[in-house]
Amino acid sequence: MQRFHTALSGLRILLLAGFAIMLAACSDGGSSSMPSIPSTTLSGTAAVGAPIDGYVYVQDGSGSEVNTATDPASGDWSVTVEGMNAPFLIRVVPNGGGDTLYSFANAANLTVNVTSLTHLATYLAFNGDVSALYTNWAANHAELTAQAILNAQAIINANFATEMDAEGLDHTTYDFFSTAFTVNGTGIDALLDRLSISIDFTGNSFTVSLDDSPFAFDVNIDTSGITIGGGGDDDDDDTVTLSCNTSNYVADAVRVPTADELAGFAATYTGEEGTYNDDMMNPTFTPSGDAIFVLKADGTATYNGDNYAITSFCLDITGQTQYPLIYLEGPTHSHLDLWDNGDMAGISPNGAIIRN
Repeated sequence: MQRFHTALSGLRILLLAGFAIMLAACSDGGSSSMPSIPSTTLSGTAAVGAPIDGYVYVQDGSGSEVNTATDPASGDWSVTVEGMNAPFLIRVVPNGGGDTLYSFANAANLTVNVTSLTHLATYLAFNGDVSALYTNWAANHAELTAQAILNAQAIINANFATEMDAEGLDHTTYDFFSTAFTVNGTGIDALLDRLSISIDFTGNSFTVSLDDSPFAFDVNIDTSGITIGGGGDDDDDDTVTLSCNTSNYVADAVRVPTADELAGFAATYTGEEGTYNDDMMNPTFTPSGDAIFVLKADGTATYNGDNYAITSFCLDITGQTQYPLIYLEGPTHSHLDLWDNGDMAGISPNGAIIRN
């Protein structure tokens, strides 16, 4: 069985991965043979300012579909997607009529909101009839990618930068797909209250109104400086700023690495991605493809040949790991744990488990 590295007091809570992985104690700081088995759900809020009273439908990449009712008072919803395969295309159909809105998730165990903003982002990312895409999702899901969603979010955030910032939302990083919110007239909900977005899939056009007045939405707006999960500008000459999202870790377990410490992890890491079954007493790994991660000394990286924008670099300082360990977080709630002996583990951008 593939071993999983563990740390004694590093005990990282991977909120961005959508589920908790506890790095359990080992007397020698070495490894454990029992992997964590995640639950398999999707949940979020469906709202257009006011909560949406209706049904959320979730279709996976194989064409399987599940549905659940929203809470009419809050717009909250949650559905089990056990045995289903990412990516997921999501729609909410209001009771009593109204526009069907769409959203997207590249993995299970995430917060996934369904709002007028996710609806617009999904349309911009696909640049076509999303309702037809939903009908043929099993055959055509590769036509809508997580990176395209991130790019569309960057365009939307750039257009509404003033409004977001005024509500205390940092438009350069705010993720309206996966950030949980409450329908209470503040924050992103306040912006949703002010917006009206109408999309004509047949005519491949859309209009936006803000405060009941036409809004000049610019699809070609400059998105430099916007880094939603690595979205936005991917110029090769961007300077990587080292930072560590310490809120995802036990206090005093991690810190930002120095440039020299990071350079010590620069290498090509090879493994495989796949899934585990739900039998915690006899877990079985089913591989689905290669996992090749290349980290450069300057902090830039690629995963399976695609640019991988790292949003958090955290060096384990517990002293309880067998080999020096660094935790990296990146696009679409992915994360990679790298040991300087060449081992790696984590969750890929497409939601698969990564192991050596």
